[in-house]
Amino acid sequence: MLPWGECMASRLLGLLLVSLCAPWNAVLAAAPVSGVGHYALDLRLDPSAGRFTGSVSIAFTRAAGDTAPLAVDMAAALKAETVVLDDQPASFTHEGDVLSVRWPAGAAAGASHVLSIRYSGLPDRQGLRFTSDPGGRYIVNFGMPYTAKHWWPDFDDPALKARSADIRISLPKDLTAVSNGSLAGVQDLPDGQHQYHWVESYPIYPDVVSIAAGAYQELDSSYTDAAGQAVPIRYYVLKQDAALAQKEFAIVPDVLKVYERFFGPYPFAKEKYGIAEVPFPSFREHQTIPSLGRGLMTGASPVWDLGTVENVIAHYMAHQWFGNSLTPTSWSDVWLNEGFATYAVALWHEQSGGAAAYRDFMRFLDSRDFSGSLYIKDEHDMDSQFTSTTFNK
Repeated sequence: MLPWGECMASRLLGLLLVSLCAPWNAVLAAAPVSGVGHYALDLRLDPSAGRFTGSVSIAFTRAAGDTAPLAVDMAAALKAETVVLDDQPASFTHEGDVLSVRWPAGAAAGASHVLSIRYSGLPDRQGLRFTSDPGGRYIVNFGMPYTAKHWWPDFDDPALKARSADIRISLPKDLTAVSNGSLAGVQDLPDGQHQYHWVESYPIYPDVVSIAAGAYQELDSSYTDAAGQAVPIRYYVLKQDAALAQKEFAIVPDVLKVYERFFGPYPFAKEKYGIAEVPFPSFREHQTIPSLGRGLMTGASPVWDLGTVENVIAHYMAHQWFGNSLTPTSWSDVWLNEGFATYAVALWHEQSGGAAAYRDFMRFLDSRDFSGSLYIKDEHDMDSQFTSTTFNK
């Protein structure tokens, strides 16, 4: 017989698959874009001037029967310089957080298209954050639902995953740029900068696309999965935290092993599992490279429900399965991400500390207020998305 936790994990995983996958076709059928093939994002970061410029090329399929202008999520603070649709300059308007692109005559619904946008922007707490301190300069994104549009134009819908993405980041040579997937190369540029090229070959949606840039020290390790495949492990940490990170992150291969047994192989095994330390108190489940807030390893960060290094690592690693690989079609069901990731931490405690540790952790979760529904009627109601009901109920 399976242990109670493992048995429940199997049952709950089945429930998750039904809840997430059943409405998939219906959701996509109602969208003006029926699918995204590829994002090619190219950013140039200028920390001295406190600004950035970028371009994005999006390969997508127009929904059959669609007649409305093409609506792209793009924050009002970003400035569109040029818009090109299928190699032709396109007319557009930019009102609020929507860039509306007019279809040229003869553009067929149901067909594949390529949209290219050149734009510029300034730092934004919901988009790219530019910070500096005695340890150096840093540029990182926040990465919450509906925040991708604050630093790059996209189709910001978790149901519209791109099949792949290329992310190029140009920045001064004293900084390292970290993003999703695998590092394809670093190219020297003629103006004292260099360009990092990251390739995400697994499906991805905009809010878990990540940038973390700073004077990082890279710490490398690996995990050998049940099939004998070596999974690269990469940590990008502030240099003054390197020794502490080596100690605190030592549990990562063990957590990967436990989750592989419960949930199946690590979903992004051909790329990496990474952690990027960021210079503000936050934690995000960016695909293949979760962010971990400065101060957490020293206990100086604000208290969070699961706010120990061990719990944060276990929670955000679980998001690689629940949230990144398997994704709800609407943020109204964000509890499917957060609830399963929280439960995964309980399973980790059961495996590492025994049944008593599992029960202690579950009692800790049960001490919170669970008022309200798991389902959030207004998927844009951010205040209702991240509560103890969402995480613990």
